[in-house]
Amino acid sequence: MAYSARLPNSITPKDSEPISTLAKARAYMLALPAEVAAQSAWQTAARLLMEAAETGDPVKVGAFARQLERALFVSYRLDLSGGSAAKARRSSSRSTASRPAATKSS
Repeated sequence: MAYSARLPNSITPKDSEPISTLAKARAYMLALPAEVAAQSAWQTAARLLMEAAETGDPVKVGAFARQLERALFVSYRLDLSGGSAAKARRSSSRSTASRPAATKSS
């Protein structure tokens, strides 16, 4: 199993350090309360984690990371206060917005 595979971006739960590998995600998920782990979003995340760990395929790791973020969000566990992923998204949108519009010359 390729639990050492890195996620495309670190994901920060409200109650934990950032999750950057499949191994850290697995440890976090194993520590979830039973009623949270039973939610369909977490069940899907668990299935995708196993698929990603079997091969280490970057596409499958990315699919798992997106589902992990979704599961954290729907269970009110995702830190939305401005972690590294949120900062990267804001920075990207600012750099796009701050570019001057192209002007047409005649």
